[in-house]
Amino acid sequence: MRTGDGEEVGEGSLQFFGRPVLFRCRSCERVRLAGLLEVSRPIWQDESAVLRGQELSREDVWWFHICCERCQPTEHTSDSV
Repeated sequence: MRTGDGEEVGEGSLQFFGRPVLFRCRSCERVRLAGLLEVSRPIWQDESAVLRGQELSREDVWWFHICCERCQPTEHTSDSV
């Protein structure tokens, strides 16, 4: 997939106003490209690895800050009532 500027972005990746979207975890600060269609769980990577792999700069993308699956608190059921 190419952005309006002719840059190639991972196939199936989400675009917002012509820019790729990256999710950044608030806790571990790892990132992943939004919208990639993968069979397994999304791959969270170091920011520099993702930007280098997609040939992007920090200014080329939209950042959405979320909490990744690994850092989300697990729900514990309480048996005491």
